[in-house]
Order: sequence, then C-alpha cells, then structure tokens
Amino acid sequence: EELRALPSVTRPHTLMCISNEIGGDLISNAVWTGVPLKTVLEKAGIRTGANRLIIRARDGYSDSFPLSAALRDGTILAYEMNGKPLERQHGFPLRALVMGLYGIKNVKWLSELEVVDYDYKGYWPARGWSDAAIYKTFSRIDVPAPGAVLKRGARTWIAGVAFGGDRGIKAVEVSVDEGATWQPTRLRPGMGDHTWLLWAFEWTPAATGPATLRVRAIDGTGALQPVGPKPPLPDGVEGLHAVSVNVR
Repeated sequence: EELRALPSVTRPHTLMCISNEIGGDLISNAVWTGVPLKTVLEKAGIRTGANRLIIRARDGYSDSFPLSAALRDGTILAYEMNGKPLERQHGFPLRALVMGLYGIKNVKWLSELEVVDYDYKGYWPARGWSDAAIYKTFSRIDVPAPGAVLKRGARTWIAGVAFGGDRGIKAVEVSVDEGATWQPTRLRPGMGDHTWLLWAFEWTPAATGPATLRVRAIDGTGALQPVGPKPPLPDGVEGLHAVSVNVR
C-alpha cells in the first residue's frame, strides 16, 4: 500500500528468458503499472560507494544487477499487469522489471531490496549463468508455420517478432534463398522503448519445391543479430531462426 501511494507509471515492457532457444516462445509483452525503482531507492537514500542492488524474493530466489540499471527510467516495481493486479504466477504482489536485462534479473514475489558495494551472485549466476544477463537481439518467424504448403505464384506473408532489449530494433531482414540474399521487411513500431515489434514481408514464390525461410534483425545501434549458433548457457542463445516450407 505504501508503494501504491507513490506516483505510478504505466508502460509496455517485453520479457524474455535467458534460456529461450532460437525461435523460442519464452518471450512475451504486457503493459505494466508500478512505481519507478529509482523513486523508492532515492526515498530510502543511497550511500556513497554503492554500486549494486540485490533483490530477494519470498520463495528464496535472489539476484542482483548494477545500481545504474536500477536507477534507469523504465526500471519499475510492478504491481499490475494489463490493468489488473499481478497474478500469482506473474509475481504477486510485486515484481521487478529491469531495462535491458534477461528475465533472471526481473525478480518476482519481491520481499527485500538491498543496496551494496559488491557483486552479489544470484541463484542462476552462481550456477554458471551470466551475471550481466544483457539481452541479445532476437527475431522469430511466426508465419508461415514449419512444413506449410505454399502455392507457387501466390502472394503470401512471412511475419514474426523481433526484440533488442533496450537497444530497440532498427531493421529486420528475410532470406528465402538459404541466406544468399536478404530483403528488408515492413516494421510496425513497438509499443514502447523496451518492447518487441512486429515485422512482415510479402513473398511470391516463383518456383516449386522445398524452401527455407530465415530472419535476422539489426538492433538500434546498427549491430547485426549474432549468427551463432550458440546455446543459451551461459549468456543467451545466438542464431538465426529458420522455417522450412514446401511450394507447389
């Protein structure tokens, strides 16, 4: 109730799990309401020399991240999701949403915040996962589905989502020829500065037979999505999503 009495913010924010695979579905977007973490920390007072924030949860989970990330605009303590109080599985009564960092840092079921002057290794970093946990650029093909049968000469849509954490997405490109050439796609702007965006490409298959569709994204800094392939452990997956279809 003390937090709810503070000035609130409502903002869209995308979360992705650090264990998400190439083209995986461990990513989602929602509209969250809460209080800026910066407001809470400034009211509490931050001692000189502090550089890290430890967050502990009611289930015993804990992790930490740089104080600079905690003080960023857009990092909030959320108590509502999509206009309703947080449900239990989403972190009721309070969870953290941290700009630019994978889900392992976005702790749910908050019970305690502690500002410290050392690097505290949380549950997953202590088990070999990244302590920095900075989002890597991600893109996925949602349409057409793997194994879809397309008609030669008929226009069809290739479409999906792309996400670059707090860097945003500058462009998304599609290849229909095993990566030999890449074509720019149409982008629908994201809902905010930390959300995925939707992309689409209109394609007219000219020949029959199997075809492999690939996607890659360019983040807001101009950096191309890492080609990999590299598994999620320890710091997030790298690789380009591909979907195989048949043209008849």
